[in-house]
Amino acid sequence: MANDPSDLFGGVLRFIGDALNVLFRTGASGNTRMTIWTSDDVSGDAMMAAPIPLDTATMPQPTGQQRAHDEIGVLQQIDPDFNELQFLQMATAQYDAYSAADGAMDPDALANVATPAFIDAYRQRVAQWKAAGLRRVVHDVSMPGSAVIKVSVDGTRQAIVVRFSTSGVRFTQDVDSGVATEGGSTSETSTEFATFVRPPGTTTPKTPATGATTHCPSCGAPLAGGEPKCPFCGTQLTGTGGTWLLDHVSASAYT
Repeated sequence: MANDPSDLFGGVLRFIGDALNVLFRTGASGNTRMTIWTSDDVSGDAMMAAPIPLDTATMPQPTGQQRAHDEIGVLQQIDPDFNELQFLQMATAQYDAYSAADGAMDPDALANVATPAFIDAYRQRVAQWKAAGLRRVVHDVSMPGSAVIKVSVDGTRQAIVVRFSTSGVRFTQDVDSGVATEGGSTSETSTEFATFVRPPGTTTPKTPATGATTHCPSCGAPLAGGEPKCPFCGTQLTGTGGTWLLDHVSASAYT
């Protein structure tokens, strides 16, 4: 009896299918970037449960500005009255005071704007300059821009790093010859990073805009708003009383 043509044709198709399957498995096994799941390997449930690895190296990373914004948010969770704009105004005023003290080579002028450690380090630097017959020349310093770039809060302190864009004349000069020994005698633009710190757990004193009292609850004296203590009787008003102080100045954010 002659073979049925349909059986012969079906056999040819099965042969071709088996051959292609073998070739596909062989190619896939040699490709380290491809994993082929078949019913012979795992069950359907296992296939559904197989984790898909994430390539974190190619995922979008937050910008420096976004990281700083997120870090400020963490600070505001423990200090709801912290205001970035008001902080930058205060930081700029303290940096200006530092520039003036540097030009006068007067460490004592930093008493209200810097930490004791910063003042002691600057005092030693001034002593070294004077011993070497040098003096500082600082004038026409302006600050066209400032920005918070890092905030850290831990059990030892709260710290904020501010980037200052500055221009002006700042250099060290030999007293006798007038020659600049460090820096240039012409106006230059530069970027400096200043770190401001305050004790852990410190909170910002309220201002009139955030509900500060206008009179001392103890002695009744009028208040301008924003004072941590009454200037007349010393009564603690709002916040913890700690203030931000300049602790470090560097040409790099990482030193």
